[in-house]
Amino acid sequence: MSPTPDRRLLAVLDPRQIVRWMYVSRVSLAWAILIAAIAAWKASDTDKTLVVTITFVVAHIMTIASFAWSDVRRRPLTRGFFYLQSIFDLLFVTAVVHVTDGQFAALYILVNAAAAIVLPFGGAILSAALGLVLYLADVLLVQGTFATTSLTLQLVVFALVAVGSSVIAGQLRAAGTGREALAAELKRVQLREADI
Repeated sequence: MSPTPDRRLLAVLDPRQIVRWMYVSRVSLAWAILIAAIAAWKASDTDKTLVVTITFVVAHIMTIASFAWSDVRRRPLTRGFFYLQSIFDLLFVTAVVHVTDGQFAALYILVNAAAAIVLPFGGAILSAALGLVLYLADVLLVQGTFATTSLTLQLVVFALVAVGSSVIAGQLRAAGTGREALAAELKRVQLREADI
């Protein structure tokens, strides 16, 4: 028997499942960037290879610690835990975007989408704003390029996707909460009917 669409939706929105996908994505991206840096080691800037190495090590330490907290020790996943994951992922993506000269800037969209699922609306918007600030700071201050039309367009797209993801995730959470309340009420009525 295949799971019903409601169970599949709940499995997709399960915070522990989202966090596990975040772990896998983080480690996969860290390895990909390290392998790319090794392949271009002689042609790479030493500052960027240092950033890649530090990012690789810190990403693994953070992922192992987070996995131990969420899956080994089975601690509750609080908002603080999700904020920490979101902030770290934004810093991680900023490092990746920096060493690739902006080629992977779209990764901010994935981080914002994950934050929209695990954080409340305001928190997801705050996370997206932090991502925009980090990206803008990297482009303007660290890389030394000036604001262009394409940069402005990217920032607008990132912001719109973040707001859209947050609204959709909020509606899905509300639908799930309403469905759970309805199921609890139905169970209560069935128990009362059984007593009668």
